[in-house]
Amino acid sequence: MPWPTRQSVGIAVDNPDNAQQLSSGATEAGVELRVLIEIEAGMGRCGISLGAGAIELAQKVNGLPGLKLEGIMGSVPGPRGDDYSDHQDRTLDNLQVIVEAKLSIERSGVAVPVVSVGGTHCYSQALQVPGVTEVRAGRYPLMDYRLKAFLPELNPAAKILASVISHPVDAMAVLDAGHKATAPDQGRPVLEGIEGGSATRFSAEHGIVDLEGDAQKLLNAGDKAWLVPYELGASVNQYDYFRASKNGKLEGFWPISARGRLA
Repeated sequence: MPWPTRQSVGIAVDNPDNAQQLSSGATEAGVELRVLIEIEAGMGRCGISLGAGAIELAQKVNGLPGLKLEGIMGSVPGPRGDDYSDHQDRTLDNLQVIVEAKLSIERSGVAVPVVSVGGTHCYSQALQVPGVTEVRAGRYPLMDYRLKAFLPELNPAAKILASVISHPVDAMAVLDAGHKATAPDQGRPVLEGIEGGSATRFSAEHGIVDLEGDAQKLLNAGDKAWLVPYELGASVNQYDYFRASKNGKLEGFWPISARGRLA
């Protein structure tokens, strides 16, 4: 796929009442909203199921003032735990549900130029499905450890720099990065570059590293340690900016513009 030359913001819709509300608001404000109809494709989250309801919603959105129906979108489930054996087949089946929604809507006379699918875990399978025009791969640019085993070709670039604040016994070091810094609720971050060391426990403001063998001589108070987030999406919002480095040199700061913006 070519690198995108423009960005556009759209609104996902999965029920007619919401579409009517958006139309009223857009008309009152004198603007036109780009709308994508969200299709349920196995996530059990948002989205309207494939069938007559999706067709009727597309027809409604297409006829409402202030709205521009640009297409459909859907998200497919990621790998289940560490079992990747049947993930590719399941993903292709779920992607096909989204494409079938496009075909059904178009048979009713409504154009569907955009078919947007997500997420990072299915980017390669999406390229095999005719009709897909866009892949929403949020973790793809920087990656995290959650998808590392499934997508070994993508190395995590985002890391958290922690400081050692205590080495109370040979077999343990304590970092200043806990839940607030690493968001380990979906999985623990991975300690990088210390053979024999592993991040094992986290409290609100502390991270515990277990040390074995020669690693027990490392990570003394004041030393730095790199942690690779397990779930990047849950940890990025803890920071105001990325420090961007290349070949060991600091190249700049990338603001995290949505930081703290909850509404």
